[in-house]
Parts: sequence; structure tokens; C-alpha cells
Amino acid sequence: MSGKEEVVRPKGFRVVHLVLIAVVAAVSTIASIAASVLQPFPGLAFIYLPGGILPVFGIWFGPWALIGAIIAGVLYAPAWGMAPHFGLLSGLSDAVYALIPWIAFKVTNADPSLKTKKDYAIWFVFVVILATVVTDFTYQMLSIYVYGWYTMDAFPISYTLSVTGGLIAVIPLSFILLRVLSPYVKKSSLYVKGWLY
Repeated sequence: MSGKEEVVRPKGFRVVHLVLIAVVAAVSTIASIAASVLQPFPGLAFIYLPGGILPVFGIWFGPWALIGAIIAGVLYAPAWGMAPHFGLLSGLSDAVYALIPWIAFKVTNADPSLKTKKDYAIWFVFVVILATVVTDFTYQMLSIYVYGWYTMDAFPISYTLSVTGGLIAVIPLSFILLRVLSPYVKKSSLYVKGWLY
């Protein structure tokens, strides 16, 4: 070994992953309910707090963060005026917030602690821009075609507000969480170093 100790991470599903899924779901649910207080459009937050948290959970916890995001959608649905089955769809769009950064950081082998220019570039492109733009587009399409909250005529302003609200959350929250907590998370056995464990 090159002076660095490798954390032993048992492969496969473990009971601790159920706890991790529950924690991701709880944090995302609380953040989403807090964000629901100010809605410029029905179902649209002024600042969508999970947008700053879920990408980080995705980078750290991989598939367990995706499952937690989907469960959170069902749990926070009433706060947004949604039926639970609509909440499930909303949770699927939230899972995109975790999916894109998880894949990007794994494929590029970027460090979640954001130590190099490459790490910052991956964070900016895939967490700040791509995850926000794709997730918000997915949610807007659900809002129009599944929920029927508004029509396509409102899409430009609604999408702009949605992306803006996501960026306001993702830039400071994801940056601070990754820089401050990643060194500790990486030392734990919960950090997803590989693809599915």
C-alpha cells in the first residue's frame, strides 16, 4: 500500500444500508417540506433544498441515495398537495439529483472532497449544472403532463424559476457538504467506492 489505508467495504447489501436509505429519505423529506413553504407556482419551491443535498448523498452512497430519494417523494407528497402515487413519480425525478453525480464521480474517479481542478470541474458540470437542469426538466414535464398543475405555456417561466431555485440550493449546500464532510464519509464503510456496494 502507498501509505494510505484502504477502508474495507464489504460487498453486497447489508442491514446498515436500510438505515442509510431511511436517513436519506428522512433528510430529503424534511428538506422538501421546508422548501414547500414558499411556492411561486404550485409544486415549485423558491429554493429547493433537496437539490443541494441529494447530489451529495448520490456521490457518497450511490444506489442507496436513489432509493431514499424515491421513498422521500412519497413521504413529502402531502406537503406539496400531491397524492402518494404522484409523490412516487416526484421522488423518481428527485432520484435524478443523486444519479447523475453518482455516475459522474464514479466514472471520472473524481474525489468528493474536491481537492483538484478536475474535481471542481466534475462538481460544477455534473452536480451544479447537469443534475439541476435534467432533474428540473423531468419534474416540469411531470407537473405539466402527469399532475396537470399548469400548461406548457407556463413552462419557460416555471422551468427558469425551478432551475434558479435548484441552483440557489445546490451551489452552497453541495459545495460545503462535499468539502467539509467527505473526508469523514470516505473513511466509513458506507461510502460507495464501487458501483453497487
